[in-house]
Amino acid sequence: MPFELVDAVLAETRTVQQRLRDLPSRVGVYFLLAMCLFPDVGYCLVWDKLTAGLSGMPPGLFVGEGVA
Repeated sequence: MPFELVDAVLAETRTVQQRLRDLPSRVGVYFLLAMCLFPDVGYCLVWDKLTAGLSGMPPGLFVGEGVA
């Protein structure tokens, strides 16, 4: 699901975070979708699957607009 679509839905529902948080709204959406894709495993394994390709990437790389 493209970032733009997730950001548009968050903006339309007025649920975009107003300040930088440990878990931005966009990440929460992707985590929820991943939990639906892997309903038989726990949160930690879902998080591991969701973030498996991000190791070695600099923090904050995907922080979008709207984060103050």
